Amino acid sequence: MLNVVTDRHLVIEKIKEIITLAPDALDTEHFSNINNLSDFGNSDYMALRNTLTAMFVNNDANWSEGYYFALYRVSNERLYGFMYMNAQIGMFHPFDWLDTGSVYDQALAGKVAAEAVTDVTGSWIYGVGPIKDKDGNVVALIESGTDLYIFQLENEELIREMVVNLTTMLIVLILVLVEVAYMVDVLKQRAMRHRKSSIISDVLLVRPLSFLFFSSVAVSVSFIPLMMKRLYQPVPGYLWKWY
Repeated sequence: MLNVVTDRHLVIEKIKEIITLAPDALDTEHFSNINNLSDFGNSDYMALRNTLTAMFVNNDANWSEGYYFALYRVSNERLYGFMYMNAQIGMFHPFDWLDTGSVYDQALAGKVAAEAVTDVTGSWIYGVGPIKDKDGNVVALIESGTDLYIFQLENEELIREMVVNLTTMLIVLILVLVEVAYMVDVLKQRAMRHRKSSIISDVLLVRPLSFLFFSSVAVSVSFIPLMMKRLYQPVPGYLWKWY
């Protein structure tokens, strides 16, 4: 249970990092050139969309893999749906929320906020942050999040992989112990005075030594690199490459 809470906290912190860094890569001047429904798909709209798509979809660093984005436009002190990652809405789509003091209210106040919710569409962890123009005014909001159900499935898959890896390591360890015990027994027999004849040959040591040699080579060449690959973490701030 503690691991689940900790992992969820890490996801929330990553979402906050995404929505804090993403606005810095957007040119807010594009918003001033999008004022009517007829501006949908114009060069300014596509410039914003292409920048976000490059971050969330075409990013070879996989820092935002599994996360979605949405933009909301602030106009006449109202909030409108402006751009979804899946392109399911047009511009100036009416957007309302019920809770006072929600993450949207906090974002409109210039803060970055995140939460976990469950509704008819599923369970989500998402966050919302402000996009400010050069004068410091909030002109839009950016939302990013991930499906909590997929997150839970990934955790379960990771646990299964860990169990398989631990079982494999345990089997290898048992085989190593068997071979070591065999080698120790051979050495003991060789040390006994009444067994110093040619009955015990050096050839008997070939089996355990060969096993240890090939096992060490296999572990160093294949097993350890595969395990280390799971420890890879993208470098924070890689978002800046999109400037």
